Amino acid sequence: MKSDITSTAPMIEPGASFVVRFTPPRTGTFIYHTHLDDIRQLSSGLYGSIIVLEPGQSLDAEKDRIMLVSL
Repeated sequence: MKSDITSTAPMIEPGASFVVRFTPPRTGTFIYHTHLDDIRQLSSGLYGSIIVLEPGQSLDAEKDRIMLVSL
């Protein structure tokens, strides 16, 4: 069954923006990436990380590092 992308998020025109608000299921490091026109959008950098911390915690830029690898 093919899902309707507009039920999750609207189409976003070039140069426009879209704000997503959600409650993550737990703390951790998660990735986001495109599911539409994958080859072109992924090669253009439409992916990244989302870091979810416990309330009161903060990222330590001296120790905490994120590494994204793309082929």
